[in-house]
Amino acid sequence: MREKVEVFEYVDQNGNCPFRDWFDSLDSVPAARAAVYLERVVQGNYLNVAPIGSALSEIKLDFGPGYRIYFGKEDDFILLLLGGSSKKDQKKAIERAKKLWEEHKAYKKRSGK
Repeated sequence: MREKVEVFEYVDQNGNCPFRDWFDSLDSVPAARAAVYLERVVQGNYLNVAPIGSALSEIKLDFGPGYRIYFGKEDDFILLLLGGSSKKDQKKAIERAKKLWEEHKAYKKRSGK
């Protein structure tokens, strides 16, 4: 039996949550569709997932302006959501996701978690 994947949103030391900020900026229909794509990944469907480097991936949402959700995977059962964007803002958003991932790893190393 497959373990359930847990999903967490990255929160920085100031309490900012880049994924939540992006998600909350979406209208209700794109937000609902993004939630469905994310749930597909949680269930093990990686059809719309592509690596973006630095051990990170993006979920490609095939609607609207080509939304993307950026995440890192820890162990086999934890997804850490780092942000989201449209295809147009993808390059900048990937750079930010990589920076947040490095901050997360540094925090874990410092705190021993």
